[in-house]
Amino acid sequence: SSLAQAGWTAGRVGITTKDGLRLSSQIYVRPAQTTLLAFATSAAAQLKACGIGLQVVPEDPGGALLLAQLEYPNTFDTVLVTRTAGPDPDADLSLLSSAHITSATNPADGNIGGWSDPTADSLIAEAAGNADLALRTDAYRRLQVLIAQSVPILPISWDPTAAAISTRVQLDGRPVDPGAAGYEREALGWRLAAP
Repeated sequence: SSLAQAGWTAGRVGITTKDGLRLSSQIYVRPAQTTLLAFATSAAAQLKACGIGLQVVPEDPGGALLLAQLEYPNTFDTVLVTRTAGPDPDADLSLLSSAHITSATNPADGNIGGWSDPTADSLIAEAAGNADLALRTDAYRRLQVLIAQSVPILPISWDPTAAAISTRVQLDGRPVDPGAAGYEREALGWRLAAP
């Protein structure tokens, strides 16, 4: 196997080791996220069959724990995050830009893995700065190919949702756009306009 070729050997309870280090990790999953909890539990069983330990902790990680893991200097080895994706890839894929890498001066940005690729930066800027749908589509297609080759992120689950909101529902005098990623976060500021 690839692990054996890299010097890992079978250890206690079937978890591989190398130089006294166990190949294992821990993942916190909110118990209310039943689909993600089921996925993590299934993944743990499959990984154990490969000699990799994954302890699933059904617990709502508090803000201090999340910040400690997600803010610079990003001490995690692997992180599994859920993100609300909108129909326009600008907001989602722009987080892979080198400009969003966390650092001492920018400790809490979106590129927590620190992936940096000048071609990706160029394609993200090209797509986001272009109103022509065909040109945007082509730039994002090329970016998807680059992501698939480089694997800075690995999407493992897609949870499609749909939303429809009357144009009378407004935020700051403008209709709420359910197509915008994270649109529901401002729900307390929504107002119903007169018919």
